[in-house]
Amino acid sequence: MRIATLARMLPHPEAVCVGADGHLYAGLALGSPQGRGPIVRIDPGDGSAQWFTDTGGRILGLARAGDGLVGCDVARAELVRISSDGTVTARTGTADGRRLLRPNGCVVDAAGGVWFTDSGTATAGEPTGSVCYAAPGQTRTCRVTAAGLVYPNGIGISPDGSTLYVSLTRDNTLLAFDVVAPGRLSGRRTVATGGALADGPDGLTVAPDGTCYLAVTRGSRVVRITPDGRVDTVIEAPDLLRMPSHAALHGDRLLVPSLFGDTVTAIDLDA
Repeated sequence: MRIATLARMLPHPEAVCVGADGHLYAGLALGSPQGRGPIVRIDPGDGSAQWFTDTGGRILGLARAGDGLVGCDVARAELVRISSDGTVTARTGTADGRRLLRPNGCVVDAAGGVWFTDSGTATAGEPTGSVCYAAPGQTRTCRVTAAGLVYPNGIGISPDGSTLYVSLTRDNTLLAFDVVAPGRLSGRRTVATGGALADGPDGLTVAPDGTCYLAVTRGSRVVRITPDGRVDTVIEAPDLLRMPSHAALHGDRLLVPSLFGDTVTAIDLDA
């Protein structure tokens, strides 16, 4: 396994995604992890970063949506849609008529619908978090598809679109739901809990073979969960991954931003 620091001096990167143009995109926070900051565009070859746009808030989850992006702006409590030139084209601040609390992770399905987590409060373990869905073409409204969750965070979808995965950071758990229709879930179940997932599972991605890669923030590790439920650690490196907050695939590379390391690490899974 080859491991290298791809990008440096990125203030508190939370998530990274691959855009339609082949560049990488990440939301930053200036001053502190809770601060507001821009989205930057990163060259996947040399790791150089340039300013791309600023939503006026703090972007956590970020995903490709057509030729643009969709992101979770936690500071403004909105789901935002961004065109390829960086223009914010829509903001969604409610789900089923209630205000979003803490939009966090997002993923786009094959039809263009956006699944995202609203982590809620969970200051004392209260189940105020939810999973929400914005249907294709719906730029200002979305619905709650699963409620009563304790701090749902990372989110990913299986290659065939039939399974939605959600990490519960405070419960050290990875959940799965059956996707029965666009915006409809059933069959909630626990895929893995504790063990390698202890210490705060955060952002995740699902590989083409159905394997989940999950960043465990306080554990400074990345965990792999195979479709048959086997769990193992890909890497645990506190000196390299300083609070890894997400995992994203770029070809055969796994990209891991470090919230307190100000870096994006590239792990060559094929080597």
